[in-house]
Amino acid sequence: MPTFICLMNYTEQGIRTIKDSPKRIEEGIKLFEDMGGKLVAIYSTQGEYDLIAVGEAPSDEIATTFTLRLASLGNIRTTTLKAFTVQSSMKDDPAMPTFVLFMKFTDMGIRRVKDSPGRIEEAIQGWDALGGKLIGLYTVLGDIDLMAIGDAPNDEAVINFILKLGSVGNVRTKTFRVFTKEEFTEMVNKLP
Repeated sequence: MPTFICLMNYTEQGIRTIKDSPKRIEEGIKLFEDMGGKLVAIYSTQGEYDLIAVGEAPSDEIATTFTLRLASLGNIRTTTLKAFTVQSSMKDDPAMPTFVLFMKFTDMGIRRVKDSPGRIEEAIQGWDALGGKLIGLYTVLGDIDLMAIGDAPNDEAVINFILKLGSVGNVRTKTFRVFTKEEFTEMVNKLP
């Protein structure tokens, strides 16, 4: 099944009713599954997006219909990107923080795109060397070229990694600390 990445931001209505968000997320997951989709991961983020979901849908049409139905409820705005899985596994250490990296090829990176598979393997080894675990790596159609999801021991290790990655000159990165659905639900439940 094709893989899709859904980038979501809360609307004003969504923010006003944030305490209902965990329930709405569960309803959205059920709707997606009822349409034949499979959720791979969903994260609440610190940064440009409020939620990032990775899922598999039987077709582009179903993915589009699903995101339109979500947006029509008035709680979130969505951007859906088609992705291609390079590597995927499950999160193994719930104590380790999770990060999402969006990468865009630089001019030099796109000129040397044929070397990308080797550079990707080197980056995976670099992530492992920092004590992390790569959960997913995707090539993406849209305004980003690659997206990686990984666990890392701490913020400093991730900063060190993205500085090394960026210094090579092939990609520019945007990095977000993300929280699992369970972590997000716990945070929302603590709201007054």
